[in-house]
Amino acid sequence: LRDEAAAQPGGRGVLGGYAGKAKKFQAVVKAFEKSGVHAGEAIVELDQLVGFDIPYLKTQVNRHNAAAADLDKKAAELTKAAAAAAVTAQKAFEEAGIDAPAAAPAPPPTEAQVLQKLESKVKRELPAALANVARLVLDERVYDAAQYYAKFTKDVHDA
Repeated sequence: LRDEAAAQPGGRGVLGGYAGKAKKFQAVVKAFEKSGVHAGEAIVELDQLVGFDIPYLKTQVNRHNAAAADLDKKAAELTKAAAAAAVTAQKAFEEAGIDAPAAAPAPPPTEAQVLQKLESKVKRELPAALANVARLVLDERVYDAAQYYAKFTKDVHDA
């Protein structure tokens, strides 16, 4: 816009500087360049984002969400099929009079179960650990070492 205004009659002064509308556009461009933002580059980038990048990313997100939902459905179907197969196998073993082999390992614990187990362990073991830390901190050797360090740093900073 600045260059177009400068090309118009009265867009340049006698010495070649900007005049009229071109001078106003130049002031805007300088303000943007001063803060490290070039108006043209920002407009092109914004146009690219709005026209192409954002719609593409939206479709990618929708595709990934659909794939995740499909995988969740498949996982539920497979879990259900595994349970049904285990029941069928158990019945077949009973009908044949054969002792059934050991059951399949239990599924891994859920996040809530893991957190509950960690919380109970912390509640059990934390008081003893803190008491041990307090005992160690109050130990005479730690006190002497802290005093030595304080004296050393004071001497170094005073030198």
